[in-house]
Amino acid sequence: MPDEAGKFMHFMDLEDNVKAVAIPVSEVEVENSDIFMTFLRSKMPNVILQAINAKFVVNMAHLGAIVKQSWVSNKNGLSKVKFDLDILLRMSCSSNLRSALDTVGLKNGSQDVIFVGIGLKEHLQGISDIILSQGKPSNDLLLDNPEKMNFLKKHHKINDLSLTSVMVEQCQLASLLAEKAAIIVPGHH
Repeated sequence: MPDEAGKFMHFMDLEDNVKAVAIPVSEVEVENSDIFMTFLRSKMPNVILQAINAKFVVNMAHLGAIVKQSWVSNKNGLSKVKFDLDILLRMSCSSNLRSALDTVGLKNGSQDVIFVGIGLKEHLQGISDIILSQGKPSNDLLLDNPEKMNFLKKHHKINDLSLTSVMVEQCQLASLLAEKAAIIVPGHH
C-alpha cells in the first residue's frame, strides 16, 4: 500500500530539509470545518496543514508557486498572517482573510480538497494515510481542464487578452494567478 499512497503525494522543495506535499482528495465529507481541521492537525503535530478547495487550484505549477510565495514571505517576516492562512490569501488572490476562508477554505458538506502539508520529509511521509482516508484520492484534482479554467478566469475576472500577455506559454493561467497573488496579498513586496 505505501506505493499506492505515494502516487498521491506531490512533493515540493522549500529549503534544505523542509518540503511541502500536496495530496488531492475528492468527496471529503466535512460537518464542521474548524473541528475537522483541528482533528486532522492533532493527528500530525509536526506538520503545518492546510486544506484548499480544489476548484481554485489550476494545477501543481499554480499550487507550487503559491506555497513557495507564502513560505518566502513568512520566512522573511513579510506576511501579516500565519503561513497556512497566507496560502489561502494567495490562493484566493485576496487580502481579506474572511473572504479567502469563505472562498477557498473548507465548507460544510462534500467537496474536493487539496491538502497541503509542510514540514520535514519524514514527518510528511506519515500523513498520507490520515489524509487519504478522508475521501477518494484523485490526481485529476491537480490537473487543469477547460471547465476549471473557465471558472477561474470568470472568478478572477481574467480575460483572454490578460492570458496572452503572460510570457510563459504553458500554464498561463497558473502563472497569471501566482503573479496576481504576489501583488495583491499585503506585506509581500
